[in-house]
Amino acid sequence: MNIKQVAIIALTFLIMDFAYAVTNDDSNHWRNRKGEGWFWYQMTEEEEPVKKPEPVKPIAATPTPPPKEAEEVKPKGPEPLSSAWLKINLPKFRDKAIDEPTSDNIQAYLYLQRISIDKASKFSDAVTIETLGNAILDESNRRSLGAFAHAKQDREAGRNKKEIIQYLTKSTGIFYFFDDSYGSKAQEPLIHALLRTSKFNIKPISINGAKTTLKNVVPDDGHAKTMNIKTLPAIVLVRADTGQMDILSQGVMPLDEIRKRLIIGAKRLSLINEEQFNATRSIDNLDIDLSKVKISADKKTKGEINATDILDSIKQQIILGE
Repeated sequence: MNIKQVAIIALTFLIMDFAYAVTNDDSNHWRNRKGEGWFWYQMTEEEEPVKKPEPVKPIAATPTPPPKEAEEVKPKGPEPLSSAWLKINLPKFRDKAIDEPTSDNIQAYLYLQRISIDKASKFSDAVTIETLGNAILDESNRRSLGAFAHAKQDREAGRNKKEIIQYLTKSTGIFYFFDDSYGSKAQEPLIHALLRTSKFNIKPISINGAKTTLKNVVPDDGHAKTMNIKTLPAIVLVRADTGQMDILSQGVMPLDEIRKRLIIGAKRLSLINEEQFNATRSIDNLDIDLSKVKISADKKTKGEINATDILDSIKQQIILGE
């Protein structure tokens, strides 16, 4: 091999090594790092693994404190020593004085009692002042204070009662249910007295075949059960034209009470009107009826009703008759 050939071969190897160095970085080649021994394998910067982020610990939620309950607003009590306050507290002071009868407890109760009495006296005096001469509020306009006036009212009422009773003898009849009981035997003379004084058409109805001195007796044919009569003797007022019935009594009744109930029964059966009924009572001016007073809608809508609203309503509806 001549020198020229050797030079060409050497040049060829040189070129090959150069090309290899360009295409492969020899700085990291294992052949150049064999002195590192077992530790020759090191990760390059590019190969360094990405550290996994540490899991974020959840932040414990701060517990929300429960909402504060609205403080209960206690209703304001009545004014001390007012009538409402005394009504509540006077019994408490009395009980305290009974359980612990010390000088202070006894005196406190007695003073409170005196306050109540003085308030009641002042109220009574004020009522008297306001009612005297008031045509509506003065009760003497209904029931006279003098004994002679009482007697006159009673006579007029008695006369009106007799007139209505006499009217009822022509427009009604009476069913009288009786048995052998002591009550029926005690009632029988009073039924005779009613017949003598008023000439009512009375139909005695015998229960279980009971005997009586009354005339025109008929046996019970289920009428007592139909009318739900539970106690004997029993008196029933019957309207002649319609057959309507009204039970006046179950049990023994005195004669005056029977007459009173006959008039009430007549009213319930619409045989007499309100004016006729009131005429049988020993009271005047019953046509003045405050129970019919109404509060107008405009006064209701404004809220609380005051004393002026009451007085205006009575004046318009009762005094002025509007």
